[in-house]
Amino acid sequence: MRALSVLFAAFSAPIMLLNLLGGIVGAIWLICLGMWKPVGLSLAILIVGAHSLAFILAPGLIFAIPAAKAADQGKTGTAFFIGFFSILYTLAVIAVWACLIFKTYSLMGPASAQWPLLLLSYGACTGPWAYMASKEQGAENGIPHSALHVMFLSIGYIIAMSARLFADARFSTCFWIIVVTLIMGQIVMALLAAEENRNSRY
Repeated sequence: MRALSVLFAAFSAPIMLLNLLGGIVGAIWLICLGMWKPVGLSLAILIVGAHSLAFILAPGLIFAIPAAKAADQGKTGTAFFIGFFSILYTLAVIAVWACLIFKTYSLMGPASAQWPLLLLSYGACTGPWAYMASKEQGAENGIPHSALHVMFLSIGYIIAMSARLFADARFSTCFWIIVVTLIMGQIVMALLAAEENRNSRY
């Protein structure tokens, strides 16, 4: 899909920059301010976050496994219906996680420390998901759905950060920015799956 390629190109640079430098710059900045608590929290999240999220996501398998079996049996409608609940659960977990991280870090310091706090929070939010996506891709021969989840989470978080830092947006506004971006990402994944399914028939 050409639009997806354009989107990747537009956001790849800021995402890569934040992935490489955001957490480091934010941590050093906060340490210079004498704010060690957010730095310690980020280290803890990066250590146990992926395992904790994997445990939280486990109930989604109640829907994912039957959906996969229905798809293998050619029951496309049934697979879609059951799989919808698995997708909904996954999106809810990602959205709640992102919004909790966003609000927690924003409230850990004064307005003058919002820049380093949110820079650090970006890595804490996306890091565990990126780690899990890399493992899933290795296991599934590079199927990009997990990577797309991470990409749209990153995009939504960057936009929410920008809205908070430059426009002093409310937490509710930032929440909906993240949620809407994740929903858009799921629509893109659905379109990709439909195109892949259509191509496999020919």
